Amino acid sequence: MPPQDAAWLGMERPTNLMVVTAVLVLDGAPDDEALTRVLRERLVDRHPPFRRRPVRPHRWSPRLRWRQDGAFDLGAHLTRLPVQAPVESVLDAVVADLLGTPLDPNRPPWQLHLVTDRDGGAALVLRVHHCVGDGSALVQVLLGLTDPVDAAVPGHPAATPGRRRRPSPVRLVRTAVGVVATLVRVPLTEPEPRHHLRGRLGTRKVVARGGDVPLVTVRRRPGTVNDVVLDAVTTGLRCQLLAGGDSPVDLRVLVPVDLRPRGAPVGPWLGNRFGLVFVTLPVGEPDPVRRATAVRDGAWRDRVRTEAVATFAGLTVLGTLPPAAQALAVRMLGARASAVVTNVRGPAAPVRLAGRRVDRITFFVPQTGAVGVGISVLSYAGSVTVGVCADAGLLPDPASLVRWIEDDLAGR
Repeated sequence: MPPQDAAWLGMERPTNLMVVTAVLVLDGAPDDEALTRVLRERLVDRHPPFRRRPVRPHRWSPRLRWRQDGAFDLGAHLTRLPVQAPVESVLDAVVADLLGTPLDPNRPPWQLHLVTDRDGGAALVLRVHHCVGDGSALVQVLLGLTDPVDAAVPGHPAATPGRRRRPSPVRLVRTAVGVVATLVRVPLTEPEPRHHLRGRLGTRKVVARGGDVPLVTVRRRPGTVNDVVLDAVTTGLRCQLLAGGDSPVDLRVLVPVDLRPRGAPVGPWLGNRFGLVFVTLPVGEPDPVRRATAVRDGAWRDRVRTEAVATFAGLTVLGTLPPAAQALAVRMLGARASAVVTNVRGPAAPVRLAGRRVDRITFFVPQTGAVGVGISVLSYAGSVTVGVCADAGLLPDPASLVRWIEDDLAGR
């Protein structure tokens, strides 16, 4: 297992499981045989990590390997969860319980839960450990499981890698200097200020999912979609601090940045190829116009690439260290951010899975160290959906945070 993937196993704690969770609301329960066939042919047979489990060659080895699970049973990875109430009314509670439940370490690190009610409502909850792949890789997994709803569309278009230009020696030197500067600067950065979203973490999680905001509405706003998302998150966090009795202050968040060449295929082994960038959000600015401008003009933009490369290098080194050193690095990283914020581009057109239309997709990003809040935005079929997962002791009801972010995205 590459060390940058193994690092996510080393970062796992009972209070923060390194598991990416995707929630797909369907227009009905899929046929058991059809669902099993899709999982076998498009997941297990295509991607080796879904039929292997991470192991250490011996107890003291810092390295991990993928080992074929000789007793692999697809049925053991598909759990059916019938509920008495309508699926949509209890789904957040079901997902929250799952987010606090570790995956079985003796099996390949993934699980699919089919939630159904008596009236035909259904949802799929896919949980995959971060050591298998990052957000971009797992979106490709989801695309591979689905088919377009429109019969005129033959399938998802294959990725077309963009032209790769060999970097100039000057650029290589600048990147190297930036990487070294980042690796020195991050440990010396002041920890985050005290507020009610930071504190001792427990093992119980809570989640909230938003509605659908038209993507065209988001694109009408000044700046890129990422700019608008970060601006909305800034507004949401400001409202949350005020509601919790804290004075609004600028907060630092961790934002994943994909390091794959644009359009490059992920490959059957998936894996992690991204870095983390520390972004300071102008939460303390009371004027919404100035907040939006500050987000678009943030000084962090000049160091996105170098900081992402530097943290990717740090994760690669982390995956080779003994547990004690990993724990120290995780504490250092988690003390310097108040939340993880990510924006993922999903399928542009409606899709079906095992014959059932996917009505909505939400995903929940794991946090690390002392970070207790994860905010994710995913676009699907012309809409964007906000998802928030949080430590239950710090943010017992994340629905308000979702609503504030969603209202800002929609310009309300």
